Amino acid sequence: MRVLRPHHHDDRLDAFDRQLLGVWLNVATGAVDVEDRFWGRTVGDLLAAAETARLDRDATRHELAQYRHALEAVSARR
Repeated sequence: MRVLRPHHHDDRLDAFDRQLLGVWLNVATGAVDVEDRFWGRTVGDLLAAAETARLDRDATRHELAQYRHALEAVSARR
């Protein structure tokens, strides 16, 4: 059975996936609210954009790294 992975899946970007999951878990536990404002957008908007970029075959590693850094900053604020 073949496991399907996002186009950009590799060891370097596993950190992006972990950070994205971490923020979602913080939202689920109430530590972060999706309506919190962050860098001119809500955390919910940031999560949606990061998920979209993660699954976009045309997204660059640079774009994904920018989202990872933004997600790290959200986690650091909690």
